[in-house]
Amino acid sequence: SVLSGLGDPRARRGRRYDLVPLVAAAVAATLAGASSFVAIASWLADQDAATATALGFCQRASDAEASVFRRLFQRLDPASLDAVISVWMWTTTVTVGGRRVSALDGQTMAVVAAARMVLGAAVTSSIILALQACAS
Repeated sequence: SVLSGLGDPRARRGRRYDLVPLVAAAVAATLAGASSFVAIASWLADQDAATATALGFCQRASDAEASVFRRLFQRLDPASLDAVISVWMWTTTVTVGGRRVSALDGQTMAVVAAARMVLGAAVTSSIILALQACAS
């Protein structure tokens, strides 16, 4: 998984959720239109068990509150997040007519290794800006 390259800024003690599922859920929710931590938590709570499992959650993802995402993204290094999302975006590109293109709108793309879901159109910088704005 591309997201596994992120360093977890949280203290080991008291972690309820792993880093990769939280970031994957936040990215997917942001792509689906979430623009706040409350909206991210609400989006995740609305997902079925199969989606939560595909994102990497081993326990009830619907219990993840907005404060979990807020605290994580306040501590997460924006440059590292930008780098891993950029790598992920590069892995979604294909060559069409000699040009590298990334078609995310309505296409099934990998968010986490073995996780597949339908995502809306996205640009890396807009994801980063939205998550950074939420953390501010």
